[in-house]
Amino acid sequence: MGIRDRGHVNRHLRGLVLDGGESPAPGAEVWAGDAAVGRITSATRSPALGRPIALAFVRRQQAAAGTRVEIRGEGQVVGATVSDLPFAR
Repeated sequence: MGIRDRGHVNRHLRGLVLDGGESPAPGAEVWAGDAAVGRITSATRSPALGRPIALAFVRRQQAAAGTRVEIRGEGQVVGATVSDLPFAR
């Protein structure tokens, strides 16, 4: 039985472009409003974009490029924008 037999995929791997600050740790939560909608899988600073970027699995409802989310982890809250992959300027 394949994924198509089970319905739609609930989480999608997406890029996040952070508003600033440091790269979040893997496992940091992605929030939209009052709900946790995903988790960071990896993050780094992008020399091309001049800011931190991350990969995260996010719920289907928040997976569209341009969706605003927050990254919460280690006592920090940083705004981010969902981006299509690969990252582009």
